[in-house]
Amino acid sequence: MGGFTLIEIMSATVIGSLVVASCVSVFAALSRADTQFAVRYDDTMDMERTYLAVQRALREIVVSSIVAAREEASEPRLVLSAERGLARMRPPGWESARVLVVGDERDQPQRFEMVVRRWPIESPTGRRLGGLRLEALGLDPDAFSLAEPVAMRGAFVLQPRGRTSTGRPIWRLLWQPMIAVRPTEEAVYFTPAPPAYEVVLAEGVLWCRWQVFFENERLLSHTATTVLDLPAYVELELELASGMMANWMFEIAWSDGPEFEPEQSGVAATPDEPDGGAVGGSIEGVVAPGDVPPTRLTPPPSGFMPIGPRGSDR
Repeated sequence: MGGFTLIEIMSATVIGSLVVASCVSVFAALSRADTQFAVRYDDTMDMERTYLAVQRALREIVVSSIVAAREEASEPRLVLSAERGLARMRPPGWESARVLVVGDERDQPQRFEMVVRRWPIESPTGRRLGGLRLEALGLDPDAFSLAEPVAMRGAFVLQPRGRTSTGRPIWRLLWQPMIAVRPTEEAVYFTPAPPAYEVVLAEGVLWCRWQVFFENERLLSHTATTVLDLPAYVELELELASGMMANWMFEIAWSDGPEFEPEQSGVAATPDEPDGGAVGGSIEGVVAPGDVPPTRLTPPPSGFMPIGPRGSDR
């Protein structure tokens, strides 16, 4: 009975090795492509989630009525400011960023706080602030009480997440609800909600910059209390570590009304003439003139952002 020759066995071995190597290469390429598609999908979902959350927030802005702001020195309802204690970002390479980024704070991370009628996005675990207890904030229930705002206050913030292999800082973009706490009847302070109530909008952020368009200027910081102070548009530039970039421009829709119940703020609600606005919006409650709230007597707890007369330190 005949068998294979040595040459035939060697030829079959070489051919089989080539086939196996080709298959391994194909499977490796498919695995890399699958990983890249997964990252791309996650980044696309992050971009969509961020866009929708920002769009909804800026369509739910609640400002103070002009009369209330004039008579009571209402606290700002929209605050765009630089985060001083964080590392600076490295601007991306696209041309528009090099042209538009100006000023000493052009690379500084920002915080965009606002008062909204409804949350722009809910916690993925379904946690609601209504069930929050003071103990979760590290506060004594005998010394503090939770205020009950009519509108909600929250902020888009950046959280450091390390650095890339080239040394660029990496960030996480969050929507962070703010909790109103009263140490006395006269004072109100805001503290960030516990991490369980924060909503992660985007991971792997390399560049995030807000700009507002107000009186024909692009501003990297801005404060608004009434509709007259609101910017015409808000621009957001975003770059992720995967290389995905976005540049969005949002319009603002607004309503005016108190941030807290009139009996809590010591102001009675009465009808008033609607305030005009160049941006547009609707009137959902107007606060009548009243006495200026008493001076805060209790020192603010550590880490709290006080809500007091306009011009006070935040």
